[in-house]
Amino acid sequence: MRNLYKALLAISILAFACCDNKSGESNHPEPGVYGFGVSNVQMLTADVQAQVVLPDQIAADFELGFEVSEDMTFPEGTTTRCKVKYYNPDGTYSHSLTGLRDSTTYRVRAYMINQMCFYSSSPITVTTLKFRCVDLGLSVKWATVNVGAARPEEYGDYFAWGETEPKMEYSWATYKYCNGSDDSMTKYCNKSRYGYNGFTDSKTVLDPDDDAAHVNWGGSWRIPTAEEHDELRNTDNCSWVWTTLHGVAGYKVQSKKPGYTDNWIFLPAAGYHYEATQDHVGSIGHYWTSSFYTESPRREYDLSFSPSDVSRLRSYRCDGLSIRPVCP
Repeated sequence: MRNLYKALLAISILAFACCDNKSGESNHPEPGVYGFGVSNVQMLTADVQAQVVLPDQIAADFELGFEVSEDMTFPEGTTTRCKVKYYNPDGTYSHSLTGLRDSTTYRVRAYMINQMCFYSSSPITVTTLKFRCVDLGLSVKWATVNVGAARPEEYGDYFAWGETEPKMEYSWATYKYCNGSDDSMTKYCNKSRYGYNGFTDSKTVLDPDDDAAHVNWGGSWRIPTAEEHDELRNTDNCSWVWTTLHGVAGYKVQSKKPGYTDNWIFLPAAGYHYEATQDHVGSIGHYWTSSFYTESPRREYDLSFSPSDVSRLRSYRCDGLSIRPVCP
C-alpha cells in the first residue's frame, strides 16, 4: 500500500483558482499549484509535498499549506487547514500531517493564497493504514506496535500514567494529576495522605479520557490491565525470547496456545523517561497497565523486563513509560 501512495507523487494539474489569470504574454507560468503528492502514509500520519509557481509580488495575506477533510464532498465540507511557514525558492514545500485516525479516508489538497486569490491542486484521496492486532489465544488481542510507533521495533511515545500526550519532562512538577508533588494527588488517590488537601476518590482503573491508547487510537483500543499483562507474561501461555528485530533489542512474545502458535508480537526495550532524561534504552522495557496500585497512589503497575527477567513492577506514575494497546 505504501508503494501505491508513493506513486501518487506524480504531478497533479492545477484545479482551481479564484482569480482569473492576467491576459497578455508572460515569460513564466501564471501563479498556481502545479504539483502535489502524498507519501509515507501510516496509521496516524502522512507526508505531503507540493510545488507552486510563486507570484511576482508576495502580499501580506500570502499563505501556503494543505487542506484535509474526511468529507467526500470536499471542499464544500468541513476542512482542516494546515499552514506551512517555510518553502524553497523553487516553490516546493512539504508537511507531515499528524492527528489522523487509522483506517480512515481523507481528501487532501495543496493550496496557495495571495492578494485574496485562492489557488489549489486537485484533491487526492488518502486512506491511512489500519492498526493491526495479533490474536495470541488470550483474553484480549495485542497491538503490533507501541502508541506513537509505526513499526514493531520503534519505541514510540512515552506517557506518564493517566496522561495522553508525550512531553519533554516527566516529573511531579509536570504531572497532570497532582499539584507539584507526590503527596498532592488530584485524581486516582485512595489515601488522604497522598491527596491534595486530603483528596481521595474510588477510582481503581484509568478512565477512557485518561487512557493514552484509547485517546490516541480511538475505537476499542485501550491500555491493558495488570491482569492482562500477567496473562501475557505467563510462560504457560507465551514464550519470551530476548532477541533483536531490525537491530532493536527486545522480546519476541510467541503464543503457546493450540491454534495460535504461529502468532507473536515484539516488545522493544524502549527504556523510560524520568525528568528530561531517557534511561536504559535498549536494555530494559517498561509498559504501563491501566490498573491502580492501592497500596501507594504514587506508583502504578507496569510490565517490566530485562534480558534476564520479565515481571510486574510499580513505577512512579509521573515517569514516562511505553504503552502497547489491546483490543477485544
